[in-house]
Amino acid sequence: MRASILLLAALACGSIPSLAQAQLDLARLSLYGSAGFGGRVDANVDDAPDLDVGDRELNASLGGGLRVEAFVIGPLTLGGAIEHRRVEVSPYQSTLVGSRGREGVTDFDLWAALTARPIRGPVGLDLYLGVPFGPSLLTADEYRARGLNAGVTGGVRVLFGPVGLFAEVGYRRHVFFVREDTPDYRTYWQQAIVNLGVAFRI
Repeated sequence: MRASILLLAALACGSIPSLAQAQLDLARLSLYGSAGFGGRVDANVDDAPDLDVGDRELNASLGGGLRVEAFVIGPLTLGGAIEHRRVEVSPYQSTLVGSRGREGVTDFDLWAALTARPIRGPVGLDLYLGVPFGPSLLTADEYRARGLNAGVTGGVRVLFGPVGLFAEVGYRRHVFFVREDTPDYRTYWQQAIVNLGVAFRI
């Protein structure tokens, strides 16, 4: 009987670090800078090919974001993110969205990802693949346009206790409905995305 009690006590004590680790991994807050490269922008009107302004290059964009995610089932994390980026638009490109100069894009995304941790210990390593998707807002001077965005992001996160550093690469596509008087007039943006940031366990 005494041996059984001692065995149960040992198992309970041994499970405490695992429970603590699980608590630490329940949720994560990430802050990051973001850059977009190699972009293309296109505008067209359904059933009006004469108004299609064609496919043109989009300049590099710079910005940042904040993401909160929580582990829900095994390697699956769900959460949300807010990202904002700005891009210089030349007069050559401005006919696509009706503006000149700088344009800003803000994304309000849901986030779903699968995470693997091949290295554990004082220094850990996460590999993950995520999908952001949600509504977007384009702003330029006094001009506004609503839209949608979706993409895919792969990342590597190096963990030092409760803090991690990460790098991500991915692809993002936006569609903006740029003229309220013509609902079928749309502008498409697409860019390769690179994110660098820091993550905190919460």
